Amino acid sequence: SLERPLPVPQPTLINAMLLVVCVALIGLLAAGHWWTYLLLVILALVMSITLVNPIGGEDMPVVIALLNSYTGIA
Repeated sequence: SLERPLPVPQPTLINAMLLVVCVALIGLLAAGHWWTYLLLVILALVMSITLVNPIGGEDMPVVIALLNSYTGIA
C-alpha cells in the first residue's frame, strides 16, 4: 500500500539540488539548446514526486491544493 510516504534521505537537499539544476537548464534552454527541454521535463517530474511524497496518502486535498498552486504560478 502506498498510503505511507516513501522514505527519501535528505529530501530538502535533493529538492534544492534539483531546483538549481532546473534553473541552469532553463538558462541553457533560453540560450538555444533545445535538447535541454527533455532533461527539464524529466527533472520536473522527479521534483514533483519528491515534493509530494512526504505528504502521504491521507492528505490528498493538500496535494491537490499544492499542485493547483503550482499551475497558477506556471
